[in-house]
Amino acid sequence: MDININLEEALYALRYKPVNSTTLERLRICAEADKIVAPLPHQPLKIGRGLGYILENIEIPVEPHDLLIGRIKEEVPDEEGEAFFNETIAAIGAKPYWLPDGGHESLRWDILLKKGFAGLEKFASEELVRRRENGEKEETLVFYEGMILIYGAFRNYTRRCAGRAEEEGLREAAECLWRIADNPPESFREALQLIWTLEFVYCTICAGNPTLTLGRLDMLLIDFYRNDIKNGVLDEEYAEMLIVDFYCKKNIILGRGEHQLSYGDEKDTGWNRNLNYDAPQYLTLGGLDAAGNCADNELTLLFIKNIVPRFENPVIVYRYCDQADDIIWRELCMKMAEGSSMMIYSDNVVMNAMIKSGVKPEDAVRYEMYGCNWPSVSANSIMLARGCSYTHYMLRLLKEMCGDGMADDMDIARFYSRLEKFAEAEINGQFDNIKSNVMNWHTHRPGILKVDDCFMEGPPKKGYTKDLGALDYTIFLNIASFFGSAVDNITALDKVIFMDKKVSLRELCAALENNFVESEYLRRLCINAPKYGQDDDLSNSHAKRIAEMHYRIISKLDTGGICNKGVVLSSFETDTSYIAQGEKTGATPDGRLGGTPLTQNSSPAWGSCINGLTAMLSAIAKTPKDLIASGALNVKINKSFLAEGTGRKLFPHIVRTYFKLGGHQIQCTVTSSAELRAAQENPDGYRDLMVRITGYSAAFVDMSKKSQNSLIEREEMMI
Repeated sequence: MDININLEEALYALRYKPVNSTTLERLRICAEADKIVAPLPHQPLKIGRGLGYILENIEIPVEPHDLLIGRIKEEVPDEEGEAFFNETIAAIGAKPYWLPDGGHESLRWDILLKKGFAGLEKFASEELVRRRENGEKEETLVFYEGMILIYGAFRNYTRRCAGRAEEEGLREAAECLWRIADNPPESFREALQLIWTLEFVYCTICAGNPTLTLGRLDMLLIDFYRNDIKNGVLDEEYAEMLIVDFYCKKNIILGRGEHQLSYGDEKDTGWNRNLNYDAPQYLTLGGLDAAGNCADNELTLLFIKNIVPRFENPVIVYRYCDQADDIIWRELCMKMAEGSSMMIYSDNVVMNAMIKSGVKPEDAVRYEMYGCNWPSVSANSIMLARGCSYTHYMLRLLKEMCGDGMADDMDIARFYSRLEKFAEAEINGQFDNIKSNVMNWHTHRPGILKVDDCFMEGPPKKGYTKDLGALDYTIFLNIASFFGSAVDNITALDKVIFMDKKVSLRELCAALENNFVESEYLRRLCINAPKYGQDDDLSNSHAKRIAEMHYRIISKLDTGGICNKGVVLSSFETDTSYIAQGEKTGATPDGRLGGTPLTQNSSPAWGSCINGLTAMLSAIAKTPKDLIASGALNVKINKSFLAEGTGRKLFPHIVRTYFKLGGHQIQCTVTSSAELRAAQENPDGYRDLMVRITGYSAAFVDMSKKSQNSLIEREEMMI
């Protein structure tokens, strides 16, 4: 068959699907299901029977070129359909309350592949019998009854898919589906179809904004692949076709637009019309195995070779280790140079941060990322997140010092001391509030059953939901935002106020209050102070000092007394709040004017990296990581640098050196400001132009003008 048909369909859907395309049939059936399950007394029964009704009645579109089966009907509503859409959203939302999944997680794909839907159902049925005989409370028994109904709904849906494939003459696809409805997968194709069936149903029917991590598929599927090759039932070419169709399917089900910076733009499909909308689906590759060896294999290469740079999904998360295969590494970097949707993390940094926080080494090696660069102990952890901003702490502290007379007797050491006490009080207060809730989890068990509970290890074994501690770890994630701004602000304070003594702290505070009006000389002094990313000794020292201060604060947080293992990690993340928070933030000591963006994630301020890409990477690699388990370094690289020639040859070496020096993460947008401006003016001519946001990619022309401008302003990096 010609796999190009699949590629063309997916690309057309990404670029030209009507913005108001709606999964209207799904909404109709959800509304019917809501009425049917209303009399049932327990939520687990509602979700089990409700999902069963939806999957029994929803249409199963099949195309002649499908290798994997799993599509959802979409339509552009007419006037009557639009009225029904608005009425339904007002009545039950995008999905009924008893279907509460929200994504942003990983599932236990290894257990799914080992047991299949039928094996999972069998385990839950046996647990129900055992617990009933032990006289456990009704709520727990109902919890298991709901699980059994959910597994049965997936099995029945798989059989329906098999029947539809048979009707369309897709005999091999039908046979694959018939087998996995009742058995664990035995072949590469069966394993991939099983994963897609769960992913597809979860993303299009069960969860709103279903950002989902698919696990380390190169490791999970390698035995299936090798056995099929050995037995002559699969060759590399057909395996690649299956992988490409797997990739295509993830893009066909997306909507149009970009959710974080759309601002209600007319180019925005939204979650109500499509639960999956623009949700990124992560696929993890590479990294170390349990024995400490590089896990790269022939399937890693196939997954990377077949990345389509013009696709939004999957987002490839490659786990870098120093032993990474050279051929795979070069192929990966070339795909990144073509603007593919991917990010690279350092196993050394992430695993060390996790182990230092208390994660067992054998669990840390299984780490994954989900959401917008959030760390996970491979579907065995629940995350509770709160944020902190040393930039805002600093501004509040400056105002406080100028008000209480402390500004006249201050040096950098005393400033740091007060800043640490201020930040510690804020972070401790947040943590205490979270922990007090966690300590009460046991009183609410078994809890609200979600579909994801059925595909994790803890809930089926323990009889209560992951949200109430059924997993082995609770991650208290402290999200440190605008790190680059914090470094630049304190570096400017040190340089301009304490070292050079150009002005007093009071004069600086007055200038900040007036947004540097009539203080342009002072602003220029602040702007000209060293900046994070220039690899300057002064800014590097303050980056180190702030990171170490942050580590001291969060390492004191006491997770003792909760029901599972509590660990404290940190992420250098802002997602897209650097724009919204910047609009609310006044002028800052680095010379930034009020209302303008702050720094994004772990990236330096735009326009500050005057010494080039290698200097920026060198500076960032020197920042201590300790408990910093995640965070995005967004780099916009000028396309001309990565054209055929020296830059393209150097790029894999530059990135590898960055990681060997201690780099944490990197993701790239490969374009130029000129190209982005041209795309604003002529969107039809640039529909294939993809840009990185934080944890995902988006089609540039489908973004709002405000968000487009924020990307144009990002600094273009050369060597």
